[in-house]
Amino acid sequence: MTNKTRPIMTGMVLIALTAGVSHGQSSDDILDQLLAEYERRTEGVDDYTITQEVMGMRTENQFVKQMVDGRAAFRLQRVGVAGMDVPMSGSDDAGWDEFYAELPQIKARSSYEGRDQIDGQSVHVVVVNDLAEIALGPGSSDEEGDFEPRRAKLFIDSSDWVVRRMVFEGLMTAEGRSHEVTNIVDFSDFREVHGMVHPFHIVVNVEGLGEAMGPEMREQMEEFQKQMKDMPAAQRELIEAQMAQ
Repeated sequence: MTNKTRPIMTGMVLIALTAGVSHGQSSDDILDQLLAEYERRTEGVDDYTITQEVMGMRTENQFVKQMVDGRAAFRLQRVGVAGMDVPMSGSDDAGWDEFYAELPQIKARSSYEGRDQIDGQSVHVVVVNDLAEIALGPGSSDEEGDFEPRRAKLFIDSSDWVVRRMVFEGLMTAEGRSHEVTNIVDFSDFREVHGMVHPFHIVVNVEGLGEAMGPEMREQMEEFQKQMKDMPAAQRELIEAQMAQ
């Protein structure tokens, strides 16, 4: 290769690299594809029911498809506990569908961070900032403290187009004190049932919760843990299952 051809080759390489960057993935591309796959899977589904049985107690949550702001969304219509039905007509609770209902607003606050791997699966990583105005993130309880999610990371499977992990960073305020807390939610064991694809295994880890607890709350937690150890195994398993839910 002569010296004269080197600048030409260098220019071609730079053009190729620039073209690759300009046509790369974006958070809008990823979230649009995620929503399109979800709507395709649920197109023929009018309602679905999530049924759980813990220590002989059966619970059912029925979600029915409705039109909300011009698009189909599922809303909680009925809760069944131990054979008793509780009507939920008019409820705004969308369950898992709430995430997909909020995707247009999530897109406006998101950026693409590249690829990663979870359990050997390739995932896209999308960062979402400024969560104060959108319904994304764990809820809060006045009795246990107030969690304010500020930033999220979504880990989206690049082939199956399901969310495999959500990470929420924010502030937990309890007893007048605030601390940084991170909620990590892992979804696995995805199964397709009549078109619906749903995670049958969900694990939640909270980092920094111990520091966010005030002395009174920490003492209550220690007392509760002590009581749990003294409980019969069946009762302890039931309470653990209810807490996990």
